[in-house]
Amino acid sequence: MRPWIHSLSTEARAVAVCGLSLLLLLPSPAFAATAEDRRAARAHFKEAEKAYAAGAYTEALTSYEQAYARFEAPAFLFNMAQCHRHLERPREALALYQRFLDASPDATNRTVVEGLVEEMKVAIAALPPPDFILLPSRTHFESVAQAPVAVAPVEPKRVHEQWWFWTAAAVVVGGVATGVALAAQPGGELPPASLGDINLR
Repeated sequence: MRPWIHSLSTEARAVAVCGLSLLLLLPSPAFAATAEDRRAARAHFKEAEKAYAAGAYTEALTSYEQAYARFEAPAFLFNMAQCHRHLERPREALALYQRFLDASPDATNRTVVEGLVEEMKVAIAALPPPDFILLPSRTHFESVAQAPVAVAPVEPKRVHEQWWFWTAAAVVVGGVATGVALAAQPGGELPPASLGDINLR
């Protein structure tokens, strides 16, 4: 546990809980809570208190958040901040402490909370810097987008490098070879076609 994480005094803790009990009997400043909302908030609050007392701060935080969703009592903000403080999340705790002070300018535990705010600021300053991922700047992207794209010239192929040239040559050579072979037969005449002679006159 870090040195800046400590428990509030019994008096300060009692102030927060008593303040919550009073707020649950009054209309919420954000909206008029229904009886069902109040019952649900009380149930979540009891679950949160049990978890908090057992040191299960993640579960307590979830229950406090659920209670606040049903009834926006500023005391829930304070208790949520306490959970984050024990979970060593000073940034989240600081934000919630400040929200609590803004929502409860006349809170009886204001001096205690202001002290916690200062502690969270010190804790945040002592945190190691976050790991930054260097990304190309917008100027870099713009320069790349505007840069001319060089296209290599395509040289035309010579006639003897074209596929159709050699295909035609093969056909011609094949035709000549066939003609020579037929002419070399006895009689020197072409054999009759399979369908007989065709008279085109």
